[in-house]
Amino acid sequence: MLKNDSSKTVCTILTMLIFIFLGQGMRIALGAQQSPPLDLEFYTSIDGTVTFLLTLKDPSIKGVILKVRFPKGLKVLSSRPPIKSLSRNHAKWFVNVRGRRELKFVVKFNRSVKKSEIIAEALFKQPGTMKMQRVKAR
Repeated sequence: MLKNDSSKTVCTILTMLIFIFLGQGMRIALGAQQSPPLDLEFYTSIDGTVTFLLTLKDPSIKGVILKVRFPKGLKVLSSRPPIKSLSRNHAKWFVNVRGRRELKFVVKFNRSVKKSEIIAEALFKQPGTMKMQRVKAR
């Protein structure tokens, strides 16, 4: 009688362990294929214009912060939409998404800029998460 009960317990424990490992394996597999909920790209032109394109894949994102770092010698001539925070070599935009799928930012500098000189990243928060997530530009 004891032998039968202990074998059932061992089988139950083994079955539970198999399901736990399969579940974690599925989470890892799904996480590896998952892409970020937004894309950030930027393009430069010879006349000093830099265009940032932010494409939102997740409609639950309500707001985005775009942070751009550029070389110290550059001066911002114009920006569309207007920059909310500007220091010597940093610019920040705080944007309420309001259901839009694409956001476009255009900045005009006093001289041409190479793509390698600019570092851009978008910060956002998804509902149900505690931390801000970060996506760097490609």
